[in-house]
Amino acid sequence: MRPYFIIAALAALCAALSACARPASLLDDGRKKPPSITVQGMEVPGPDPNYTAARELRLKVRELADQLVAEIRDPSLAGTVALPVSFVNLDDFGETSAFGRLLGEQIYFEFNQRGFPVREYRIENSVRVKKKEGEFILSRRRGSVPAQSSLAVVGTYAKGPGAVFVNARLVRPSNGRVLRTASMVFEANETVNSLLHRGVSKGETAVRRIGAGGAGASVEGAGGTQTAMRISDFDAAVRPSDPLPLTPFDRGEDVH
Repeated sequence: MRPYFIIAALAALCAALSACARPASLLDDGRKKPPSITVQGMEVPGPDPNYTAARELRLKVRELADQLVAEIRDPSLAGTVALPVSFVNLDDFGETSAFGRLLGEQIYFEFNQRGFPVREYRIENSVRVKKKEGEFILSRRRGSVPAQSSLAVVGTYAKGPGAVFVNARLVRPSNGRVLRTASMVFEANETVNSLLHRGVSKGETAVRRIGAGGAGASVEGAGGTQTAMRISDFDAAVRPSDPLPLTPFDRGEDVH
């Protein structure tokens, strides 16, 4: 037998042994095979657990948006637009992740689908064309964007054992008035954990001071000059000057 026939035979044998050594529960790329399900008496591959987890994540954000905008009948909101922002780590308001950014992006879609005007504030003045790369107009290089005439959709997330707690608020930036709140618990599955640990970034955070001092006193920080708030001003800032009718969500009922 010629040498190259022997080499070819050995290569084929090695490939066969390698295929046999791979666990039957794994796909070619090393991921776990989805569990099989029975359809009309036939056993077929079930849905990919990662795909199922991604759809569940989207449904959770949809429910979060329902809590934020359901039954809003405040005439003062006419003509306002929402500015969704990245959700931040509850333990560090200057930190977010792919998970926090995705929540903000999904809120754009959910608010728009419910007829609530949303503003894309990351648009540049011109389209940037990059050879062999594409055309771009979205950018995070714009710096600060005035938000006083809009409503901000802000939120936090906190990781716990097996779960991620997410809270969101619809806020008037002009006075900090919280118009609506929402709260959800997300399963800390592989998809969510991957987003939580990917693209973690820290933004500039300003030093804020609440204590003695006159109204309008300024505090210098990394984000620029901030206005300090007196303790005596706190009650006025959070007093419900424009109360909305209570809904089942506001009463804490589990509505589906």
